[in-house]
Amino acid sequence: MDRPSVLRLVITIIALIFVIGINMAADDPFLGTWKINTAKSKLASVPKSDKATIQATDNGLKVVRDNIEANGKATHTENIYRFDGRGYADATDSELLTACNKIDVNSFLCIARKNGKEVYRLYDSISNDGKMGTIIFHNQSSNGQDALGIRVYDKQ
Repeated sequence: MDRPSVLRLVITIIALIFVIGINMAADDPFLGTWKINTAKSKLASVPKSDKATIQATDNGLKVVRDNIEANGKATHTENIYRFDGRGYADATDSELLTACNKIDVNSFLCIARKNGKEVYRLYDSISNDGKMGTIIFHNQSSNGQDALGIRVYDKQ
């Protein structure tokens, strides 16, 4: 094969990999903007608003959340969740390590630990039609009692 033919082949392969990567990311049901459905959510304290924008990253998701809690306090957080089972530091607490694994195309599980002790467990799933997301959040409350919360989101 002459040099121009090899160069065309390499460029074609790189373009193909790029197109496949874009199409795979576009098929991820988690991507997009999600807004909390307070009527369907079951929480001890229901926020006034909660919007999450999710983008694809290398082997995971970047989640940007803008939230107004029930008491009016506004928060903005950005976290990256990688699906390799290793713990990564949380953007708001460097001692909190969150490890996530993809269960299937529509669901994943994250477990957060601080100083080796489990702090919370989060199961996130997307409905088959891709219009609703549900996060089941299990942790211990400040008084040591098990607490369970369910956040339901509608895709925007």
